[in-house]
Amino acid sequence: MPHNKVKEHKEILATYLPLEVVDAIYDLIVVLKIHLKVTRQRKSKLGDYCPPTRTGIHRITINHNLNKYEFLITFLHEAAHLKVWDKYGNKVYPHGNEWKNEFINLMRPYVHTDVFPDEVKKALFEYFKNPGASKYSDNNLVEALRVHDDIQDDLVSLETLPINTKFILPDGRTFIKGEIRRKCFKCQSLQTKRFYIFQPLAKVKMLE
Repeated sequence: MPHNKVKEHKEILATYLPLEVVDAIYDLIVVLKIHLKVTRQRKSKLGDYCPPTRTGIHRITINHNLNKYEFLITFLHEAAHLKVWDKYGNKVYPHGNEWKNEFINLMRPYVHTDVFPDEVKKALFEYFKNPGASKYSDNNLVEALRVHDDIQDDLVSLETLPINTKFILPDGRTFIKGEIRRKCFKCQSLQTKRFYIFQPLAKVKMLE
């Protein structure tokens, strides 16, 4: 690839990642032949991996609104899926032991350096004891990463609101907070009267 193109790609990565990891992540993208796409914010996921079953290309997409530490973790999360696919195809569970091992191996060079702030590094070491399908499976990691979000707003965690409080989501839908059920809150839509399950750390705005 021409030098000017390499420089351009690294400059783009530098807008999303900690500067000290840009070269290493670029090299990983090249070695694993990843087509990386930064996409709009998706409420259901931070990123995803698509195996080369139809296109012949490994594709990873990551939401544009993640802070730089969250972006790095999400990228390596999806790259671990790629490595599992190369070894096992679709014969193992998506977030089984094979994926956990690949994810931890990919993360290891970064958690043993000064890439992550101390509070994020501490939360990651705890998370590594049993990595989940999403960072939202670990409240400590969520809170440690949230401190580094670029945009601070008037949203709060749902768990901080009293039961029966009315709240609004960033997309404009309104709900009333219900009781906790199996670590999540059962909330009723004020528009449709249907019930929905929310994670305790879901970002919402209290209605006056």
